[in-house]
Amino acid sequence: MANANSEYGKKPLIPFHIATIIASFIGISFYNVIELNVIILNTFKNRRCLYFWSFIFATWGIMLWSLGFLIKDFGLESGTLLYSIFIATGWCAMVTGQSCVLYSRLHIVLDNRTYLRLVLAMIIFNAIVLHVPTIVLGFGAQSNNPGIYLKVYPIYEKVHVTIFFFQELVISMLYIIYTAKHFGEVGTVLGKTTGNIKHHLILINALVIALDITILGLEYSGYYDVQTAYKGMVYSIKLKLEFRILNDLADIVKSRHPSSSYMHYGGSWADGAAVGPTDIQLPVYMSDNRQRAARGTQPVPPRNDDGDEERGDKNVKQKKRREEEFFATKKGKKKGGRRERREDKNDIFKKKKDEEERKKKQTNATFI
Repeated sequence: MANANSEYGKKPLIPFHIATIIASFIGISFYNVIELNVIILNTFKNRRCLYFWSFIFATWGIMLWSLGFLIKDFGLESGTLLYSIFIATGWCAMVTGQSCVLYSRLHIVLDNRTYLRLVLAMIIFNAIVLHVPTIVLGFGAQSNNPGIYLKVYPIYEKVHVTIFFFQELVISMLYIIYTAKHFGEVGTVLGKTTGNIKHHLILINALVIALDITILGLEYSGYYDVQTAYKGMVYSIKLKLEFRILNDLADIVKSRHPSSSYMHYGGSWADGAAVGPTDIQLPVYMSDNRQRAARGTQPVPPRNDDGDEERGDKNVKQKKRREEEFFATKKGKKKGGRRERREDKNDIFKKKKDEEERKKKQTNATFI
């Protein structure tokens, strides 16, 4: 919220080529925001979940942030109050909203409630410690007596950009680590496509980290005007990437387990859209098996669509295969022949007994 080339609060003098770059970034941000709103309206049926509202706040935060800097950089408003409100409000919603988007679907691969609560506490703590002082410094720098605000703000600007970078880095790294770990455990459940999904998930989060690094680089290089416009575009791209890969994961899980039970975290907050990421829950037995492994007890085997235990089906198939291999041998053929003759004798005896029972019933009926 401060200009590296001029005093904060005054109309910046931006060269034409820089203004062209800024306009391009802001235009892309507006386009992505419109597309994200269409996705939201066409996707979410349950609009009471954390993922939906964090998505809404992050998306509209990008709109307000970009609109504020459009007014500021191109001098569309003589006063400073309007664009300052847009920038401050949009910044809070965009940055913390993006972190909430990352947090709201972290339970898909991470079922450790302690870690989830620590991540949530980190987001809340950073929001209070970083948003409030930055907004105070920003509006102070716009006042008639900016004084100390203009000296402190550029320093605190770099501090909060760095801390928010590490916040999203921590969440993305948790997602990468536990995605790789978890898909190794449930690969047999979800099928061969889990390899591609796992690679896509890791690649998307690695790309998100790379985009955040570029924002950090622009901030420390002094290109503040470009960085502010570029940040809105980057955050809109990150939202689209996250939504795309989570929908792919939803399709895989739902196609493999259309009617099975799924674990969730956070109660009603975890009930997402019809095809949204918060519906992408893992089979409940995976969480139970981790707890059973910690207690040293036998894990519960997964069930297939017919409700039979996979282990039982496997044993039956192995027994049948051993019998077929045995009867294919010479000794097996001989034993198999004796078994067939014995079965024939049993069938003849049973038929004879049934015939005697039938005649006896007919005789009794005649006497009656």
